[in-house]
Amino acid sequence: MSTFSKMSTFFGFKPRRNCECRRSRHEPQRNGRDICNSCGLYIQEFRPNLERLKNLGPVASRNQLDNLDWIDTEEDLDPQLVFEPEVKSVQKVVPPSKPGLSDALECTICLDPAASPINHCDNGHIVCGFCVERMTECGLCKTKLTPSVLAERLSRQLDLTCNCPNFSSGCVVPFAAAEVKNHVKECYYRNVICDITWQHKCDKIEIPFEDFAMHLLSTHGTNLYTIIDGMRASEPVTFPLDGDNFAYPGASGIYRILKKNGETFFLHFHTTKKFDYLWVTVLGDAKEAEKHWFNLKISHTSDTRRQMEQSYTIPVLAYHPYAKYEVTTMFEKCVMIPASLVKQYGVKENGQNKDRLVLVLAYDIV
Repeated sequence: MSTFSKMSTFFGFKPRRNCECRRSRHEPQRNGRDICNSCGLYIQEFRPNLERLKNLGPVASRNQLDNLDWIDTEEDLDPQLVFEPEVKSVQKVVPPSKPGLSDALECTICLDPAASPINHCDNGHIVCGFCVERMTECGLCKTKLTPSVLAERLSRQLDLTCNCPNFSSGCVVPFAAAEVKNHVKECYYRNVICDITWQHKCDKIEIPFEDFAMHLLSTHGTNLYTIIDGMRASEPVTFPLDGDNFAYPGASGIYRILKKNGETFFLHFHTTKKFDYLWVTVLGDAKEAEKHWFNLKISHTSDTRRQMEQSYTIPVLAYHPYAKYEVTTMFEKCVMIPASLVKQYGVKENGQNKDRLVLVLAYDIV
């Protein structure tokens, strides 16, 4: 492409042989102009005077070029000439936003969309169902709070949504404001009521879900094992026996905290006379639990002829629905270690106490 064609294309002055009316071709006229046979319009190509163009220097504005004389030739145009196009700034006018009806249904205390049951005061201040549990009067005007039927109907018709109060613990899915209180009762990330009596008794202390693992470490002395990909966490475990049965039926709790790839898991146990049940939960919801499986290998360190090694693979469960052992729901989700197996293959603790036998447990989460 010639320098003339490049400059013409840059400024939009494309040499054309067809008129904009597109009815007829142009015919050459004097002074390098074309004229349309149909509409009579003149269209002139971009041909600035070479000498005056050079005197403008390396940068010329389009306004300056408009005043140049026109010539019939385009030879010897300076290829280094840079043209600075005109830029017209357009200021966008943004209309002022108007508050919507949903904004009027925000709680005046937490500033979130009001969750049911929505209350209001005599002055119309809205208080959500969570904040109203902590007060009996409006926080702004100190007048009495009463349920608002109108606000409830509007909330349902507008299909307002709000975040779960357990958002900071991991529940990030928004729920309908009218149903969020019902959700909180079954939320996977709701606070934990710790009633563990093993090693240290908790008098049903309420603990934020994300802090529960730290509570187990600091208060109950629960050990934490980190599992690395391709490796197992392994330890000898002592099982107290009373004859042919386990010595402490009814004992239950969280035996170990397991960490893998940033996720936190709990190894639970529940003991009866004949069996010790083990299962694993994750500090998360059911979708997170479905991603993982727990593999347990049981062996012993005896050098005798009685060799034993058994492996089990069970699904990982969400914490809240499976924090406690239930026969009807967890029978097939646990590893059952019989007291008879411990008695047959367990190694005496310190080689002396026959009522405290040791097996080796190796953990892996996949």
